Amino acid sequence: MNFNIAMHNALRTAAYETPARTAAPVFEYLIVQRPDAETITISDAGRAPADKPAKAPDTLSANNTQVGTLIRRDAEAGTETFILNRFLPRGVVLPRSEAFFPADGFVVLSTKDGRPFVSVSGRHAHAREIAGGRFVAIDFPGEPTSSASAFTWHFEASYLPWVNETSEV
Repeated sequence: MNFNIAMHNALRTAAYETPARTAAPVFEYLIVQRPDAETITISDAGRAPADKPAKAPDTLSANNTQVGTLIRRDAEAGTETFILNRFLPRGVVLPRSEAFFPADGFVVLSTKDGRPFVSVSGRHAHAREIAGGRFVAIDFPGEPTSSASAFTWHFEASYLPWVNETSEV
């Protein structure tokens, strides 16, 4: 199934070295895409209210994009698990408006109340460089805990109706 949907997300962050000690949640909109059977992309798309709205704003656009590659399909449980990529996989091309966000971690795609639901845990350590006239995140080479751009995050996101959503079964 291919889709392009909006989600309401509760993001919790933690220090890189202590991933279980999370801060209070921050709420955001996500755009989640399933361009093919092997890939999922998750992009942040702006702050959201703590209370889940009835629908996503029409004007959402993807910013920083994580890319996951399918590693397990569990038909009995109704889940698919993806591993997040530190490097953009060969053959995956993101629109110019989206910045690739390298990360370690996993995504579990399931359904909740008949709608897509994602649970993600990961961490990253980024260095920034300028490419094509804009800042891009690159995987940090070396001991990541010394970087201010190194931390852990967990989130759970649920489906929101959105004017720009698409779905192909």
